[in-house]
Amino acid sequence: VVVDTLRIVSYAVRNLPPPALYWGPYEDGAVINSSENFFFARYGGNIYLNAYFSVLKWTFHLGEKSISGVGKNALPIIEFIGDIGTPTKAIVIATVQGPNELEYEIKGEWIIMPGFKNK
Repeated sequence: VVVDTLRIVSYAVRNLPPPALYWGPYEDGAVINSSENFFFARYGGNIYLNAYFSVLKWTFHLGEKSISGVGKNALPIIEFIGDIGTPTKAIVIATVQGPNELEYEIKGEWIIMPGFKNK
């Protein structure tokens, strides 16, 4: 058996980039007046990778108040928000797990408008 090396190539191996957080169909930075009942994470249109991310836990911040949950279910937020009188910024910090089993902490911000309700 004859073995010959034709070429040696070095490759940079990197972790997958963190995904973006979505509140139903609403991406980070959206202005919303109705709620969806779930969070999910995925890559935006500028990253051409198919990857599944699982939401493990999240914390929802509205002003000085906050509420936490496990999994993708965002239903507890509807009751927590109550009536909004002025446009208010909501921040969600979520821990998600990717296909490589690495965990990512990601953040999403939305502006909630008066009259916010569940669909």
